[in-house]
Amino acid sequence: MSKKTVNLDALIPRADLDREMTQSAVDQGDIPVGDLAWNRLHQRLLRKPDFQRETDDWDIENVVAFIKSVTEGHLIPALIMWQGAKSFRFVIDGAHRLSVLLAWVNDDYGDGDVSRKFFGGKIPQKQDLIGKACREQVRVQVGTYAELSNIDSATAPPERAGIPANLARLLKTQWVTGNSDVAQASFFAINQRSVAINETEQYLIKARKKANVIAARAILRSATGHVYWSAFGEKRAEIEAKAKAIYDVLFQPDSFAKGQQYLPIAGEAQSANALRIVTDLIAVTSGRSDKEWADVDDDADGIGTSRVLEKTLAIVKRIGGDNPASLGLHPYVYFWGASGNHSPSAFLAVVRFVQWMAQEEDRFVTFTNYRARFEEILSRNSDALKHISRSQGGWTKSVSKIMALYQDVLARLERGESNPDIDAYLASTVPQTQRITTEPESSISISRGTKAALRRRLVIESSARCWVCHARMTVDDASREHVVKAEHGGLGNEDNIEHSHRYCNSGFRPYCEHRGLPLPANPFPA
Repeated sequence: MSKKTVNLDALIPRADLDREMTQSAVDQGDIPVGDLAWNRLHQRLLRKPDFQRETDDWDIENVVAFIKSVTEGHLIPALIMWQGAKSFRFVIDGAHRLSVLLAWVNDDYGDGDVSRKFFGGKIPQKQDLIGKACREQVRVQVGTYAELSNIDSATAPPERAGIPANLARLLKTQWVTGNSDVAQASFFAINQRSVAINETEQYLIKARKKANVIAARAILRSATGHVYWSAFGEKRAEIEAKAKAIYDVLFQPDSFAKGQQYLPIAGEAQSANALRIVTDLIAVTSGRSDKEWADVDDDADGIGTSRVLEKTLAIVKRIGGDNPASLGLHPYVYFWGASGNHSPSAFLAVVRFVQWMAQEEDRFVTFTNYRARFEEILSRNSDALKHISRSQGGWTKSVSKIMALYQDVLARLERGESNPDIDAYLASTVPQTQRITTEPESSISISRGTKAALRRRLVIESSARCWVCHARMTVDDASREHVVKAEHGGLGNEDNIEHSHRYCNSGFRPYCEHRGLPLPANPFPA
């Protein structure tokens, strides 16, 4: 949901078409609007295929306009339905239209009781605020269902007298004839003609029983929403715990929260890119591309899904979060650009870089020794990263090159090259035409890009530094420790307590002490 789209995904439950197999009948008739109220006959039988994309593409304006068209008696396109053998009635086409009516009839715009239960009580702030805004716009511009369905046509003003009759009209349906394979083929054919299913969505549908896809869906919703892993028995709790742990590192804090200083390292969980980011993340951590996953058997017992999540968590918890091994990488230094946009390429490249360091523990030690200078060099040379992304095509196409740049800078620092020499080298990799200019804008108004750049600079410059490695850190994710340890007489007062990255505290500092090595010198003395 990159714009203010309304998440109505909870209002029509999902079910597996393949478990229905054959249809019990063809034409099951049209649907009364009033029968969409909770626990009425049609509402209880409605389902959408488990591979159906999330019902969150309509913004507030579209929702209001559609409800208004229903109350005014406009022609509504027929819903395409398929009747399963177990009596579930699957919506093959028209899930958004039907979900909007369900939202209106039941006063749940992604923030009501049904939605909260569906998402495990964990509704993102953005979704909650948009739901409330949508409800208010419906009330002001159209009217609530409870209000309009109780109009007395005999006494109502002329402009409202026809509303009850319009609401009494049946929702027209057309029914697909054939088994579940025919129903699935119909879904693809119809949806490709309207709003095309993008490449990532197509892959997730076709490979929906593979471990990587089940893991991606579990991560993106923090193991809430439709339970694609419900058949995995004893593995279910394990899968949910790992998925939630990964989600918390990737997508917390909620970037929509007003006044939030730090942003989530994987971008916004409700963005249009989120599912692709998580899918690509799993491709990196599992060492298998989407095409290679096609040759892997479907996950029948959850073991494969749990294994995928375990590998992903092992790398993700090194990047951020409250794990003792967390590097606590600063989101503005590594993942968010000066334009205010999240960089999927940079995020995935960091995952690869951390994965590479994890192959040999000493690489984390080397990185931490030079981390403060490494990050300042990257911040000063954002041109080089942008050039790679532009020239390679972005996303996964740029990952190897960005990761190689990280390795190169670290190697140059280890060889003893100076900051100016490394800056000059990185600048030489960027064509003159690709370099960022600082020419003043012609407009006196402050652009969105300027605001984002100023915010980023302010957050970075005001960020605390780790007392061990001297690199930037977010205090909320930092650990607090004694500079002079308690066993050596150190007190727990303000003069002896400092913040550090969790890895610096629990891994790097003990490593140096055990080997009698000094901690890194501060390259930024006051």
